[in-house]
Amino acid sequence: AVIATIAERTSPLGLTPNPAAQRGPHLLGLAVPDDVRDTVLPALAAADCYAALRGRSLRISPHLHVTDTDVDRLVQALQDATAASRTG
Repeated sequence: AVIATIAERTSPLGLTPNPAAQRGPHLLGLAVPDDVRDTVLPALAAADCYAALRGRSLRISPHLHVTDTDVDRLVQALQDATAASRTG
């Protein structure tokens, strides 16, 4: 459920989640536009959220103890990263 929630909430930010059939219960890939690549990891680190860039995808793998507050913090950091790329 956490993976689906993250996918649903990040899609409007321009971060395209991999199709549901290609997701595991603990792993989500988000396609990251080129103009966001430089801002996404610093924004996540500033929010105490950690993920990995693999090629053009951001790899998110939340653990069982992730809370709704953690997801909110992740989504806000990704929103900040995408907004920063638009304002340059």
